[in-house]
Amino acid sequence: MRLDGMTDRAIARVLLAAEGNQAIALDRRMREVTEAEIDAVLVRYLEALARECAGTPTKRFPESRPCCSASGRAPTCCWGSAPGISPAAPS
Repeated sequence: MRLDGMTDRAIARVLLAAEGNQAIALDRRMREVTEAEIDAVLVRYLEALARECAGTPTKRFPESRPCCSASGRAPTCCWGSAPGISPAAPS
């Protein structure tokens, strides 16, 4: 299953649908995934990402300094692989 190029919400929807009732067509299962289910998956993802960032030394690149500073979390800034939902992403 290719997930590259998809938003985090789309990935969560596909994975939730893939685990659903296999007797129901995948396109129907995807339509039936709720926003609340997607939100719950993304909350768990962010919690796991925060644990990973806390326990893993990261390499900081000079060009990331303005983004980390803008987030107000420069000393603990950690960027995930999913733009837009990283806990350190500026609002």
